Amino acid sequence: NKEIWVGDGFEQDSTAGALADTRFGELTSLVYNETEDVVYAVDYKFGIIKKIELQEQPIVDFTASNVTPTVNQIINIVDETTNRKGTRTWVVSPSNYELVNGTTLNSETIQLKFNATGSYDIKLTYTFPGGSSSETKQGYINVSNINAAPEVDFSASAELEKPNTNINLTDLSANNPTSWLWEITPSAGVTFQNSTTSASKIAVVQFANEGDYTIKLTATNSFGSKDLTKTDYITIDKTASASWISPKQVTVYPNPSNATITVLSEVAFTAYSIYNIQGQRVLNKTWSEDNINIASLEKGVYSIIFTDNDGNSYTSRFLKN
Repeated sequence: NKEIWVGDGFEQDSTAGALADTRFGELTSLVYNETEDVVYAVDYKFGIIKKIELQEQPIVDFTASNVTPTVNQIINIVDETTNRKGTRTWVVSPSNYELVNGTTLNSETIQLKFNATGSYDIKLTYTFPGGSSSETKQGYINVSNINAAPEVDFSASAELEKPNTNINLTDLSANNPTSWLWEITPSAGVTFQNSTTSASKIAVVQFANEGDYTIKLTATNSFGSKDLTKTDYITIDKTASASWISPKQVTVYPNPSNATITVLSEVAFTAYSIYNIQGQRVLNKTWSEDNINIASLEKGVYSIIFTDNDGNSYTSRFLKN
């Protein structure tokens, strides 16, 4: 009597399906190959030899220690694959990188640094007898020239408002922060709205009590943390008239940028001026459209001051790559 491991033996099956789907006409012998961890099954009736893999295919995954490094900053990319078998191969594209500390494209953890800015795809493949499994993360690593902690700035959508009204706190920091912490003093009666928290890049906040509130933002990237405090920045007054409350939020993006920035605001501007970090005005123009060409500026941090029809000023900052 032969023990049939796979299928019911009633009809021919020449596919390479799952174990429960495989059939044999006459199962004659089974041979286990320890090197490949497979069983070869001989079907005498139909002249078929089938290879049965005993281990599931790899579920490929990986993580990076830092997905926003700077040029020549060393990062680790770690293989997190389960059901490993076969040969591991990494592919990084484009090829503007260097493997360091003796790691190779077959190592479990690769250490590498990039010699050019840009967006990089990472692919990990396991090749084994009978097939392969892979995972590709497109645009997974984004390399910049930033090599400093954030230059912190933020704005509020309103600086004078009635109680229990949503106010947006928007991070405007340069140098690509990756985490944020908002601190509001006093904290009594302050609640975060719309699923935002004190760790959100854009926090939506309500103030239940009247008074003046100090806002502090700490922004962090891989080079460190910096903070900015605006004392008595927001005033909550139940008698505030809508005519007193003018929108203050000015968002400049992308930040950093190397060619063009786009300005998002509810205010109608008439002009703007751009100042370098030494306070020198480098650009002064009348307002014409939401996109501003900054390609001619040197690399660095700049302040941009907008003026509206009533002579009010609104300030934001950006980083030119």
